Amino acid sequence: MRTLRKLAVAFVVVGVAGACAATPAFADTAVSTGFGFGQVNQGFYNYTDQTITLSGTLWNTAVTPNTTIANEPVTVTEQVAGTGAAQDVGSATTDANGNFTVTLTGQPVGGIFEAVFAGATANGNDYAATTSQPVKVHPVLYSDVDLAYTAPPKSPVHRGEKVKFSGKIYVPADDQFGTNPQTPIAGANVYVYSGSEHTSASPHAVTNAKGEFSISVKPSATTTYTTEVIANEPWPYCLYVYDTIFAQMTITVVNPK
Repeated sequence: MRTLRKLAVAFVVVGVAGACAATPAFADTAVSTGFGFGQVNQGFYNYTDQTITLSGTLWNTAVTPNTTIANEPVTVTEQVAGTGAAQDVGSATTDANGNFTVTLTGQPVGGIFEAVFAGATANGNDYAATTSQPVKVHPVLYSDVDLAYTAPPKSPVHRGEKVKFSGKIYVPADDQFGTNPQTPIAGANVYVYSGSEHTSASPHAVTNAKGEFSISVKPSATTTYTTEVIANEPWPYCLYVYDTIFAQMTITVVNPK
């Protein structure tokens, strides 16, 4: 579950009569810390394997050579699809060697991840808080997209008669040399339009959990229609091709007798 991560800041204002009180100077003695952090399964993350594995090490950077920090909690945050506020998506505790791993399953979209250490003062320690460099997670090998119509759109038709474009959007079996079964694509935007490109007014639908869609048009004259599939997340974080145009289809219109 993703939890929106917010930083709360409290401001305290004290009124002083007559003169300003000097703020005493002090040294920050917290031990500096840092991260090694990255994606483990970069070459395997795709639509049919929606698992993201992130691993890292928490370091004490105040000494040379750096030493690892054991038994400390780490939070992993994500900007989903690389946009919006960071959200907490996982947590772990560093092991005896300072290492940690967070595995996220069922991730239909990538994002920008960071490891966050809040600092620690327990057990006589005084470790400073730190955040890793951002790690961008997106598929390296995009999945193919196929469309199968439930039935061919009707043609010819009378002027104003409804024509249904319905079918299923899916990743084909054994895609890109994998061993996956045929996998429906949920949440894809499907447009049916005439002309050079779709607009916001073009008839469209979003595929359901089974990858199914249904769109109706009422042509008033013989028209060539294009069916186009667009990912529901911005490029490059979507897990299938950004823009797929299928074969155009001409619907012939005849006047009723």
